[in-house]
Amino acid sequence: MAERKSDIVIVGAGIAGCIAAFALHPHYQVIVVDKLAAAKDKVGECLPPAASRILKKLNLLHLLQSPEHLTCHGMISFWGSESPTIVDNVKNPDGLGWHIHRQHFEQQLRDQLVLRGIPLLSSTKLTDVVQTQSSWQVRVEGCDTDMSITTTLLIDATGRACHLARRLGAKLQQFDKQMALWLTAEVATTKQFAVISDEENGWWYSAPSAACSSLDPNMQPRVFSWQACADAIKKCNITNAQDFLAKVKQVRGFNTLVDLVNIETAHLHPMVSANSARLDSCAAKGWYAVGDASMSFDPLSSQGMLHAMTSSMQLADMLLLHGTDYKHGAKLYQSQMDRVWMRYLEHRQHFYEGSKLIG
Repeated sequence: MAERKSDIVIVGAGIAGCIAAFALHPHYQVIVVDKLAAAKDKVGECLPPAASRILKKLNLLHLLQSPEHLTCHGMISFWGSESPTIVDNVKNPDGLGWHIHRQHFEQQLRDQLVLRGIPLLSSTKLTDVVQTQSSWQVRVEGCDTDMSITTTLLIDATGRACHLARRLGAKLQQFDKQMALWLTAEVATTKQFAVISDEENGWWYSAPSAACSSLDPNMQPRVFSWQACADAIKKCNITNAQDFLAKVKQVRGFNTLVDLVNIETAHLHPMVSANSARLDSCAAKGWYAVGDASMSFDPLSSQGMLHAMTSSMQLADMLLLHGTDYKHGAKLYQSQMDRVWMRYLEHRQHFYEGSKLIG
């Protein structure tokens, strides 16, 4: 078994883990460990304009110039109203947002790790973690890897599963049971706007899908998503694309869009988690959790990817200012995450108030 030393080991090579690595690498020895060989397919989402500040600071903004990512022109909202409201970013000082090809973006970040000389141990799992008085002994194993790493600090960037934090004793608190059932299809439109609407049993969303492509320039790949509790979704017995489209056609603001769907291209995907959850402790001596591993948001907030970036930058800024052995580090970071969570709950409550859906 090989042995290695590193100041910091980051578990997870998604957005949060990569952003943390880029921010910390100039100042610390960093190793990133990920169980996957490459980034996997995920539901695309909108990246708010504010993310450009972080990407520019880390010299990553050019990644969004890739044709796989689409400019987000704004949203047509039927939320709590029969009449549409257009929400755009024309006057936003950070510019427009993006419809992100999530898999491609995460692979871009992984490739940047390699280009910048940051060790990435892919197809590798963390199999043992032992904390000593001043360090951690971490064992990682993969197809071509069997290594013991001595490190001062661990960062959990494993997403909603928060594998490392829960292994170290943190408890995951679930605040609701919301799930998302989603469909992708080609639609006969060229408008780059998202559409959102609420109804009694949940809320619906559609946006251009950067993760798909069409050979027909008059057809636009889009994602349609229904967010509701699992019981409400299962009760509707949606088993195919036709069932899904029949359901969404009844939703305020979606009728015309559904009529433009090419049914032959429609593909129904399995349900995925879309609930609000957080760890009871986002940090303790020698470890921190970032991104969805620390807390995961309702997609209504459109803050998932942005939180992955901002939480990693907050942690990096603290470590650069105080060092990895700062005795008040866990308390300080926890207080920061507590404030983020409270702002999120206020934001969520604001949007659910007055809608047909009780959040």
